[in-house]
Amino acid sequence: MQNYPNPSYAGTRIDYTIPREGEVKLAIYDMLGREVAVLKNARMETGFHNAFWDGWDAKGRAVPSGIYFYRLQAAGYINLTKKLLVLK
Repeated sequence: MQNYPNPSYAGTRIDYTIPREGEVKLAIYDMLGREVAVLKNARMETGFHNAFWDGWDAKGRAVPSGIYFYRLQAAGYINLTKKLLVLK
């Protein structure tokens, strides 16, 4: 699903469904494809899940305004990328 709110000012929620149990990675990337933050990286059960990104990178710094992407990878059967906008 698309993140909400989008554009994001103070953070955004990403809802997703996992159809089969397995390893899941949900990460944020910048326009150059560099990984900015990892929201989930674990084995997850089937069903509905969500994650919240507060607009901070993995080093604890606020990211600048701009276009970012989030990628959901799940057990080799889901590889989904969507765009999100951060406005400060």
